[in-house]
Amino acid sequence: MDVRRTADGWTDDRRASLASGRGLRAHGRPRQRRLAATAALAGAIAAVSAAGPSAPAAAAAETQPATTAAPTARTPDIERVRVFDGAKLHFEETRPERTDGAFVVRWESQVAARVMDLPDPTPGGERLSIRGVLTVRPGAADPEADAGEPIVDPWTRLGTVTVAPVGEGTRKETELIRFTTGYGAGGRYEADLTALAPLLRGRRLIRVFIATYGETPGWEATLDLVYERGATGRRDPLVATPVFDDPHVEAADSVLRSTVTVPSGIDTPRLRMITTGHATDGTGANEFVSAVHELRVDGRLVARWRPWRENGPELRPLNPWAGTINVGPGRDLRASDLDRSGWGPGLAVDPTIILLPELQPGLREIELRILGIRPPARGSEAHGYFAVNATLLADRVWD
Repeated sequence: MDVRRTADGWTDDRRASLASGRGLRAHGRPRQRRLAATAALAGAIAAVSAAGPSAPAAAAAETQPATTAAPTARTPDIERVRVFDGAKLHFEETRPERTDGAFVVRWESQVAARVMDLPDPTPGGERLSIRGVLTVRPGAADPEADAGEPIVDPWTRLGTVTVAPVGEGTRKETELIRFTTGYGAGGRYEADLTALAPLLRGRRLIRVFIATYGETPGWEATLDLVYERGATGRRDPLVATPVFDDPHVEAADSVLRSTVTVPSGIDTPRLRMITTGHATDGTGANEFVSAVHELRVDGRLVARWRPWRENGPELRPLNPWAGTINVGPGRDLRASDLDRSGWGPGLAVDPTIILLPELQPGLREIELRILGIRPPARGSEAHGYFAVNATLLADRVWD
């Protein structure tokens, strides 16, 4: 993909890729969009039936305002750092970037960004656990409108929280949390970030992004980083190195490679992989039909799997406005019922952790190859793709 970067360090392609999934570019009245979602659901069911089920997983210069001290709330054993407090995200194509308190909202109001100083997760040599807690709330629709829906943006939307160093030029970003909103609902998303401690100290650029095309007041995002004593167990994070950061891996360019330097004196080297399948038209591959992922270290195959998630009807409470079709007597199927390639509407994405004892000290090449991504059909731009983010992790050797 194009690696030209904007003044704030994001590529235009990265942002556009994240916003190109099913329904993310749907325009028109909300009711028309919901009818379109139902039609897309019917097509998806047909595509999944024809293809058969997938196997489960086998295994600017920085111009944002900076704060010298993050807002915190403390108890004797817990420190809670508020990164974003009700950041308002929606879609407004002609809106310039704006400052909202301690952070900047940009990219047609879909991204909130902040540079801030994070606390040391090892004060006095003591190890702290770190949790990310993200709360996303939908904006209420105008009660005078005739759309018949309670919120402005009733679609499921892909979102990310990322972290990156400040002032290092071109860089990969590490996803702390990847999530999707429910159909017609927000959510609370938590992630254990303890292993990423080397990236969560000192001055950092943090962003929250929602690929919404709803008008104001689309979504509000609040993010806390929670540091806690006595909760790390044996974990002593030493290495957290970004490896892959490509939100739109297509069939024509489905091999990613990265070279990393592996230090000596480490324990349990592993890859924290987040990969989810999507489709620009919302049907079949690769949202509802997964694809084989092959991971290699220095040319040697070390892992092979298909991202998959199956939650079914248990997600209905998180998706009050999911499209519904009747598939038989007394049997209704909702859009949120369907299994998907590594994600579910209303849920955070669980990273896949891949142990890599093959990563011996020295310079190593890591390769990810994704097989069977749906290419565009003749005369059509619709295609499947995977969003990939991976970080190399390792701990200090246990004494």
